[in-house]
Amino acid sequence: MLAVPKHGFVVLAVPKSGSTALEAAFTKHAQLVTSGPPSLKHVTAREFESRFAPLLADHGYARSDYEVTALVREPVAWWRRGGATAPGPGSPGSAPTSATSASTSSSVGS
Repeated sequence: MLAVPKHGFVVLAVPKSGSTALEAAFTKHAQLVTSGPPSLKHVTAREFESRFAPLLADHGYARSDYEVTALVREPVAWWRRGGATAPGPGSPGSAPTSATSASTSSSVGS
């Protein structure tokens, strides 16, 4: 999690979404950064509101001073690159094979 309430935002870290790169880029501007074990780095919105928003408030950052955001990587592209939960060929959500593409393009022309 990367909290930069001075500039109006908090980014919740989501696994495999580039949050480590954001952390590296914005740490010098942050008022609070949680990293290390996933139980600290990957907090839910509910956990943020109950554990960290009060901490920020204690240091002068009212909850209305910032927005809480999170990034989620587009899952279809991840599946096509062979993500851990990638569906098998021909499954709903899988990348089209050349045979599937050919049959689709011939039926479109009909």
